[in-house]
Amino acid sequence: MKFIRNLAIMIFSNFLIAVAVIGFIAPNGMILGGSTGISLVITHYIPMQLSTTIFIVNGILFLIGFIALGKRFALSTIANSILYPACMFVLEKFLTDTLTSNIMLAAIFGGVLMGAGVGLILKTGGSSGGTDILALILDKHFHFNLSIILYIIDGIILSLQIPFSTSEQILLGIFVL
Repeated sequence: MKFIRNLAIMIFSNFLIAVAVIGFIAPNGMILGGSTGISLVITHYIPMQLSTTIFIVNGILFLIGFIALGKRFALSTIANSILYPACMFVLEKFLTDTLTSNIMLAAIFGGVLMGAGVGLILKTGGSSGGTDILALILDKHFHFNLSIILYIIDGIILSLQIPFSTSEQILLGIFVL
């Protein structure tokens, strides 16, 4: 019963994160960190669906994590690495426009939905995968502080989006994060 409950929470959590990105954040051009931010950079230069790009980026990071962190890590991460882009793929078909053109409302709702989704994943003991994998690898081999590593990785990813973002998109993206 606990497995089914955790699976339902994982699906719901990834759906919340996907709604945040597809309905609020990406249509308003806000910058993001993590594998979504990497994918936003890629899709800016290469016309691809965001969900497909995230699936590829998460797949590459997952393989790196599997090699560097082992089978136990892989089992706890694979579901979310697949569910998130799958939820995005479905939403890309139905949410063809932003849910609001008010960028501040988009930042607030996007941030709340994303935070709730990630929080629920962590509460069930799951991992969202993505660039968390890089932080875990650096922590394992060099014993760096995970929070600091994540801030540095997200900072690099955010800075890659600056050339094609307005100051408002940058500030609101930081606010969402």
